[in-house]
Amino acid sequence: MAGAEGQLRLAGEYAFADNIALGYRSYVRGYELYVVGGQHYGLFKQGLTRQLLDIKSIRIKFIDNPKFNNIPLSVFLNGFTDAGYVVDNTFEKGNPLTNQLLVGGGLGLHVVTFYDIVLRGNMPLTGRGTKAFTLVHASRFKLII
Repeated sequence: MAGAEGQLRLAGEYAFADNIALGYRSYVRGYELYVVGGQHYGLFKQGLTRQLLDIKSIRIKFIDNPKFNNIPLSVFLNGFTDAGYVVDNTFEKGNPLTNQLLVGGGLGLHVVTFYDIVLRGNMPLTGRGTKAFTLVHASRFKLII
């Protein structure tokens, strides 16, 4: 899997509300706790995924309903690298992460189960040497340890 996105603003002057780049909807993994505002940005994400476990059905005997007593379970190992760059020529003094390459990479474990519930655990390492375990539910609920 690989993906890229970016933003290019062509206005001559910018309001602070227009200073949205990484850290809102898009981010470099490992920098989830940071908001990197700017007028322009580029983001590249890539990852390799390998299935470790595929159980078609785990039967739960104390539930009588056949729709709910069989739970599928799949586990995937994911290796990833992300890179992003934010250009901020207006508000750069307030954020030390602008106008430099942000790099993050690491390993993740993705668990897929009943009704396509996806739970992702990532252990990223950033170019700044920081690391944190991130637990993400498919609904974008995040727990960072």
